[in-house]
Amino acid sequence: MPEEVTDARAKLDERATQIRSLVETLDLLYDAFGKRRFGKEWEQDLPAIQHWLKREERKAA
Repeated sequence: MPEEVTDARAKLDERATQIRSLVETLDLLYDAFGKRRFGKEWEQDLPAIQHWLKREERKAA
């Protein structure tokens, strides 16, 4: 196989590995959020999140 083809294949393989890692990370984040969102802590977290969002809206205006 010519070296150019080998290099192109290696780049594609690396890119696929990076995308796979990104998807796995997003899955873990979504799972962690789901556990938090439907857990007992949510009632304590929600007011703080709402306050944070309102503060950000004031900065954007």
